[in-house]
Amino acid sequence: MSSEQIEDIIRKVYERYNKNPQGWRVVIGNDDKGYPTILFYSPEEVWELKLDSFYKPNPIVVASSQPTSKETEDSTLESPGYGFRPVDDRKARAIIESLKKKSLPSELVKNVLKKEPISLEEIRDERMVLHGPIIHAPKLPIISEQQVDLDIKLRTELQKLLMNRGIGSMYA
Repeated sequence: MSSEQIEDIIRKVYERYNKNPQGWRVVIGNDDKGYPTILFYSPEEVWELKLDSFYKPNPIVVASSQPTSKETEDSTLESPGYGFRPVDDRKARAIIESLKKKSLPSELVKNVLKKEPISLEEIRDERMVLHGPIIHAPKLPIISEQQVDLDIKLRTELQKLLMNRGIGSMYA
């Protein structure tokens, strides 16, 4: 369990992503007590980041990872795989025009999501890259008992940090 700058934690997660960009899922939401939480699932591990706020420039964050368990593998996170996907200029223009009209053709999105995600090193020469999908869930999925235990430990650690900084009462 670590308490670091969010940029440092995200860098660690993306280092793991770069080793194998296939099979990742990302879910963002609030835990049962209302604390913002980000879950990064990969075939090898689950990273959980718990923050005091999504909306401030330097949130207080605690994070940890644990190996993916058989329970995790069996859980169903029904979403396309997360990652970085290059998009050619024609599709990029179509996406931008659709977004201006506040609509997005589902076939276009499906075609982009069919592409395999690539590592961050591979996207350097690409003109347009789509990042995601990131699933925003009103209630975070429970994927294993180990993840529930980790969630409680991270929340407890975050609450201690907030109390030590004298701002814990703002979150009660």
